[in-house]
Amino acid sequence: MWGEGEAMVPIGQHLANLRRKGGLGKDPKRAAERAAQLAAIDEDWNCPWPLNWQRHYRVLADLVDADGVLPYIAPGVTFDGDDIGAWRWKQQNAGVQAQLMPEQRERLAKVGIPIAELPQTAPAASRSGKGPSKARQAFQRGTAALTQWVEREGTDRPVPRGHTETITIDGEPVTVKLGVWISNTKSRRDRLETDQLAALAALGMSWAQTSPLPPRPAPRASRTTIRTRRTAIRPSPYVRPQADPVRNTTKNATRSRTTALAHPSEGSGRTPNEKAAVLTCHRSRFP
Repeated sequence: MWGEGEAMVPIGQHLANLRRKGGLGKDPKRAAERAAQLAAIDEDWNCPWPLNWQRHYRVLADLVDADGVLPYIAPGVTFDGDDIGAWRWKQQNAGVQAQLMPEQRERLAKVGIPIAELPQTAPAASRSGKGPSKARQAFQRGTAALTQWVEREGTDRPVPRGHTETITIDGEPVTVKLGVWISNTKSRRDRLETDQLAALAALGMSWAQTSPLPPRPAPRASRTTIRTRRTAIRPSPYVRPQADPVRNTTKNATRSRTTALAHPSEGSGRTPNEKAAVLTCHRSRFP
């Protein structure tokens, strides 16, 4: 809204109506005069690029007009709900600049944003003298819609498959099926060019990031397996086992005790009467 009191005018809606086809009137002369008057106020009033991009750019241009130089703006600094800091540093990315029009890159250079050198690609012979192909135009519409989504919702929130985004091209609203476009572009990412992948990666599409191939592992050295035959060591039947001295001592002691009991009459140092008593006791035990 613009104005005071009852004279408030919805200036945004008014400009949107003027940007439409025939919005300046049916009379060509009057339409040209009105276009010149609007251009005197703002030469980009009917810019061919997205208005969302133009709105962020105007904030930086106003800062340069006020201070003479573009100040440092950290990501997260907002103005009227727009993250101007994140947008400013995103425009410095070479992949993002590759998707911009030459006039947009010129305006970035005016406010002090470095312009990356774009890769030179040889134009196709069958399309010499013509504009971008339909596939390139569709990709530009998709990236414009994705940029508008990221600036509004951020990169952390994924785009639903059924979501549609409305952008403005040549003053006319265009509806882009953003969710379907992202799904189709992801399935065909092997056909995209390097600058297109870089632009998508800058907008938060992790699947578009190009990473170098991992180094090929070195071949393994050949291993020679030596198998040894294990033979169980069995005792020879021709070798007589050695006697256990402990067991032999026990057997000898038992044998001596048995011999003493079996022959009670034998012994040293006993009188005949003692021998007779022992023999009588022995016979009573073993009749």
